Amino acid sequence: MLNSIINIEWPVNNSILIDFRNKIISDWIKIFNKDPLNDVDSYTLYITFSSAINRALILFELSIIRKKNYDMYLSLYNLHNQFKEILSPDRNVILENYIKSLNSSWFKKLIKVQITQFKKIINKIDLNTKICFRNTQLINKHIDYTEDKPFIIPAEYFLFFNLNKYNKENHNDKKIKLMIDAVISRSLEFGSNLTNDEISNLKIYISSYQSTHKNFIYSLQKKYKNPPSELWLFSPQPMQSFIASWVRTFGGNVISHEHGSGEGWSKNALDSLFDFEYSDEFFCYTNSNKKNYKKIQIKNNILIGSRCKIKTLKNPQFSSLNKSKINKKIKKICIVGGSYRYDSILYSIQPHGLILMKIHLNLIEILEKNNFEVFVRPHPENLLPNIFHKKNIDSSGSIDNVFLNYDSVFFDTIQTTAFYTLLRKNISINILDLGTNELNSLSREMLAKRCSIINVKKNNSGNFELNENDIINSIDKSILLSDNEFMNEHMNY
Repeated sequence: MLNSIINIEWPVNNSILIDFRNKIISDWIKIFNKDPLNDVDSYTLYITFSSAINRALILFELSIIRKKNYDMYLSLYNLHNQFKEILSPDRNVILENYIKSLNSSWFKKLIKVQITQFKKIINKIDLNTKICFRNTQLINKHIDYTEDKPFIIPAEYFLFFNLNKYNKENHNDKKIKLMIDAVISRSLEFGSNLTNDEISNLKIYISSYQSTHKNFIYSLQKKYKNPPSELWLFSPQPMQSFIASWVRTFGGNVISHEHGSGEGWSKNALDSLFDFEYSDEFFCYTNSNKKNYKKIQIKNNILIGSRCKIKTLKNPQFSSLNKSKINKKIKKICIVGGSYRYDSILYSIQPHGLILMKIHLNLIEILEKNNFEVFVRPHPENLLPNIFHKKNIDSSGSIDNVFLNYDSVFFDTIQTTAFYTLLRKNISINILDLGTNELNSLSREMLAKRCSIINVKKNNSGNFELNENDIINSIDKSILLSDNEFMNEHMNY
């Protein structure tokens, strides 16, 4: 089925999705006539926004496809069982599966092992101190350079004590109705109609998600009485939003951290905006990122994001990484792909998974035609099955092994941990710029000194087209690029 639709022209332009997204955010924030942090009901609804907008975008995109190409719509809908379940009109499968996983034997076994190690410590911890979980590179560095260190505790410990008494959702809440009405109205504005089933799905998703947050908050509060004074995490968005909402609504501070490649280089930083909304402090890699985030924060404040204090670590003194010349003849190439999803909402409205696969298939064809050995490294969080020949699938294991096994790599986005890792290696890098998360002009100039950037244009039908000459010239050029200014400016810490 995937092969039958991979070459069909994609009927949805990403700019329409971004426009729809921005209008929905504008409509939804008008629902609140006071600070959402003032009460649990308001904040647990507000913290659903980032996920609910994504669900609304999926349904909106499908409605456009249904109108323009019904056969493609049916094929997409039947492509993946999980997709059909997620869009069921009367179930919230994501949360049902999450609740089910909490009660599964493998999860309980994992919990038992981890709690055994931490039980004695937990019993002695005053939860008015700092707590940290899901520690990343920047969080570890933050811990190293602070005297008042947080206790590092597995997130699963907290998550285990919540959903035993799962309250029934209120699907008729007035504010949720206003959110749904806004989606219906904006869809009509774009000439698109959502079905009753799709409207029901979105309503259940929002109300169930809000109810789940309430269950976490009240059960954690009952068990621990007081939240930690600070919660350190890399992002307060799902699934970390459950514990973050408890901490924040009962007076603690949520401290989030830039992760992966961050978005300090981005013109819009769409993915970071809700991190600001749901955090009290946000630590980023460099001062340049801090300045860029502050500009974006001022320009794009959604509701309470302007209160978030954007910081960098004060104590560390980082030395710039020197230039390293790349003297390799390119023979073997790895395409490090973004995730193949059945929607276009991840990584600041990235292309649909089918579009990315189509681009990668085209790239493989061009490279093999020019006698390169080519492999694709699919993203570990793919939701669509890939259709690449087995001989083209990378089996390097760790991302660090890509540096050892290949002469050059291609990325379709720089917003990944893989890019962050390989940028530090002595390997040539090519970037397919699809225009989904625009770099600001200065950052782009710096990046072009280290990576060869290919501006991928769209044809009249709105599909991306790769130019063979551009691809081959990019590979030749990439060998000569070794300036680390971009990394020092945005990712050196």
